[in-house]
Amino acid sequence: MPVDVVVNSANTCLIHTGGLSKAIAEAGGPAIKEESEVILRKHGRLYPGQAVHTTGGKMPCEVIIHAVGPSSNNVNHQSEYISLRDPYSQEENLLTDAVQNSLTLAEQLGYTSIVIPAISSGTMGFPLDLCTNTIVRAVDDWAENALPVDIIPLLSPLLVLGGLKFPGDVTAKIMYEEVIAYINDNPASSVSEIHFVVYDFPTKQ
Repeated sequence: MPVDVVVNSANTCLIHTGGLSKAIAEAGGPAIKEESEVILRKHGRLYPGQAVHTTGGKMPCEVIIHAVGPSSNNVNHQSEYISLRDPYSQEENLLTDAVQNSLTLAEQLGYTSIVIPAISSGTMGFPLDLCTNTIVRAVDDWAENALPVDIIPLLSPLLVLGGLKFPGDVTAKIMYEEVIAYINDNPASSVSEIHFVVYDFPTKQ
């Protein structure tokens, strides 16, 4: 499905050496790395919650928005995200910032469709179920507060959540369950449709 913007789960140095970030940089070609280095030279290291953009290069999109998510590797992980709301409260806020800043940037650039991965759920150690729930809540809140009602349907049907994790069906299952639970608990949500993709190396090729 063609989209205007692909969001990359980036680190503070915009060094695309692992996980989804590496896959996107390889698929997009050297222009993504070159523009990332220019941003770093001009502005220095990014901070969690921040979002910047580069060309999409050879990727099937107009731009890549690099969103810096939180690292939660130093948090004591548990299996159920409900019990993690206090320990992960800071990480949830930073992830919300990363998502909503990406959406705002895409809107400022004039784009209307965006692909959002499971930011921070890989090497950053953020539990996938909590990550998914946080992203959906962030999109829902942003759409409700930042956009006129008549524009909401334009963005929300094109929201795509994905992640680079194997096996892909496990990732998709967790994300699906979390989104369904969120929609059931929030029937008035402005998010009307979510497509799931697993961006892996066969897909990239």
